Amino acid sequence: MVDLGIYKPTTPPTEKTYKLGDYVWYDTNKNGIQDAGEIGVKDVIATLYKKDISGNYVATGATTTTNSNGYYEFAGLLNGEYQVKFSNLPVGYVISPTDQGGNDAVDSDGLNPTGEIKDADNMTLDLGIYKPTTPPTPKKYKIGDTVWDDKDNDGIQDSGEPGVAGVKVTLKDGNGIVIATTTTDSNGNYSFTGLDNGDYIVEFDPTTFPAGYGETKHNQGGNDAVDSDGLSVNVTINNADDLTIDLGIYKQTPLPPTEKKYKIGDIVWDDKDNDGIQDPGEPGVAGVKVTLKDGNGIVIATTTTDSNGNYIFEGLDDGDYIVEFDPNTFPAGYGETKHNQGGNDAVDSDGLQDW
Repeated sequence: MVDLGIYKPTTPPTEKTYKLGDYVWYDTNKNGIQDAGEIGVKDVIATLYKKDISGNYVATGATTTTNSNGYYEFAGLLNGEYQVKFSNLPVGYVISPTDQGGNDAVDSDGLNPTGEIKDADNMTLDLGIYKPTTPPTPKKYKIGDTVWDDKDNDGIQDSGEPGVAGVKVTLKDGNGIVIATTTTDSNGNYSFTGLDNGDYIVEFDPTTFPAGYGETKHNQGGNDAVDSDGLSVNVTINNADDLTIDLGIYKQTPLPPTEKKYKIGDIVWDDKDNDGIQDPGEPGVAGVKVTLKDGNGIVIATTTTDSNGNYIFEGLDDGDYIVEFDPNTFPAGYGETKHNQGGNDAVDSDGLQDW
């Protein structure tokens, strides 16, 4: 007897699959949260990884790109832990702050977010990006103007008065620290550029003026654009250039040499031994009138001997003079001693009248 048994196989249940994904958007206010009016970013590449039994995220081979509205998704995924890596971001954009606001559905999860599928889709792996605002470059300012030949020495730049080349100009900060130096160009102009707001000092070096030149008058005429400001000028930059720091110089007329002046004088003394020579211990005689005359006998000045018997006439030019001693002013009973004794004119007696 030949038999055959048959049976209906049991079809194993199909394992349920899920989706993972969400959104890449322009986070215009940079707060890491999807706000109304912030639009999606297209063509961002999303690559899918899955955690293996060793705890490492391994490429699944699945990639996709965000659509025109910024959305992406991976479908047909089993339960497990996944990672999405975003690339091909627009040039110049950076990642928004992550995990802001406490709502995972609308926050930014970063460039390489992770998420778990556990019997449900996971559509919360988002990325916000924004373009950093380049801070404005601080505006820079200039200080400068002209050194000119102030031919009429009036302290004002008049028509036809030329600039002076080669004058050294130094710029210091408000504390007197040197920042830069320059020299005036062929037209007498100079400038310091690239300056921030603040206090400065401009100094002109008089040792670099042309020979015989000195500075002119300062702050004449009420127009700072054409006056002379002096050798050292304090300047404050406040959101604007200052191109009014000028210096006028002029060729000075040399003063005639000062004529040298001379003195005549000495002493009237009590010549106790009547030898016509000033010996030690012989005192001066006060109160004797002395007259100075020019070579023609015209009186120039008179004086009297002091308490030590000394007299002097000062401020005299080269020339001939006459010195006369008045015997009427001698102490009572005194007369003149011998003249020109001993051969030493510094200590002899020269008489009542001497040339």
